[in-house]
Amino acid sequence: MAVMMTLIMGGTPTATEDNDLSLQDRKAALISDIDVIVRGIPITEHEIDKAADILLKSKEELKQLTKEDIEAISLNSAYCIYCLGYGETDIEDEDLQREFLRIAAEAGYSEALGEYAGLFYGGHGVPEDESKALNLYAKASYAGDEESYNFLLQLAEEGNKQAKSLLKQYEYFPQYGRSEQEQSNHQSDNEDSPQAD
Repeated sequence: MAVMMTLIMGGTPTATEDNDLSLQDRKAALISDIDVIVRGIPITEHEIDKAADILLKSKEELKQLTKEDIEAISLNSAYCIYCLGYGETDIEDEDLQREFLRIAAEAGYSEALGEYAGLFYGGHGVPEDESKALNLYAKASYAGDEESYNFLLQLAEEGNKQAKSLLKQYEYFPQYGRSEQEQSNHQSDNEDSPQAD
């Protein structure tokens, strides 16, 4: 799988003996790889096909995707793009990896949102931007990424005002199952603290 993934990612074959692989052959190989990672996940052929089409694009083509193009990507397709374009990949081009991560994040896949936030928080391959990172962590939290939520909580406990504000804005992330008592305590704590302007 690794050799084929290197060949098909980003639309540029890298092995001379496989330079004649047609786009159809590369897509078929990619779909086979997607089938491996989605075993047990209810995913349609259309979603697999959509993920394969995105994964075959070059960096330049990915950057030209519109907001509407990305919103049309399902979470299942975004998961495939995340796994094969960023997570479990042999792609050596870090810019291409980041583009696949961006696409999966903007399509709403929670783990990709958290990873994408981390790039901005630490300035890894992108300009460091704490405010943007925290907003992305909040979106990831709301989408169900518990690591992002816990990171925001940690920052808020350390006194980060933006993290506190974001947590208050989302007030309650039901997927983390706060008990009614914890929710009540949280609301009481917020009532006692001064309001930010």
